Amino acid sequence: MNITQLQKHRRKQAKLLPTYQGVYVLVDWFNAALYVGASIDSIRKRARRHLTSARSDLLSNQKMMTEEIAFIWFYPTVDREHTKMLEQHLIFTHDAHRPLMNSKVPEEDCICIVPEKSIIQLVPDCELERRRDPAEAYRHHLSMLGKLLEYVLTTKDNSDTRKALAVRHSLMEYHRAAFVLTRCAAEEDEDDE
Repeated sequence: MNITQLQKHRRKQAKLLPTYQGVYVLVDWFNAALYVGASIDSIRKRARRHLTSARSDLLSNQKMMTEEIAFIWFYPTVDREHTKMLEQHLIFTHDAHRPLMNSKVPEEDCICIVPEKSIIQLVPDCELERRRDPAEAYRHHLSMLGKLLEYVLTTKDNSDTRKALAVRHSLMEYHRAAFVLTRCAAEEDEDDE
């Protein structure tokens, strides 16, 4: 599937996002949360900004590429207060599991009612399978780490960019380990033959 087809598919799927308020989670190819955000008017409008270059600054584009977003989970909320509380809860919960790209993480959990999540898959299954290949995932995260490091060294070095660099490094290490394990398993299979 070429880039144009992928972009068309992504746009078509993004139109399925709701136009009501709520919280959304940008999720990678491996069903791991990358970023948690909220919208007080339209989840669709807010989440779609992450899928284009319409994000507010270069740092946002360096921290997380649109191609990394394979799914969007979303949760409806009843009012602004519920939106804020749910966003804080989901940031705290997901960041405890694996660090998010969010700049600010609450120091403690904000207990609230969590509505049932809905899921939009932005990429077709064939692309998801390709991206989940350990060699492809490792190559991608190594490349992203290099780009973000270059940005930190030449453009902006602060606590936000250093946090993003640490998150990106942990992602690269995770996928490096998966890559090495698959290579070792392949070598063992060859030795058994």
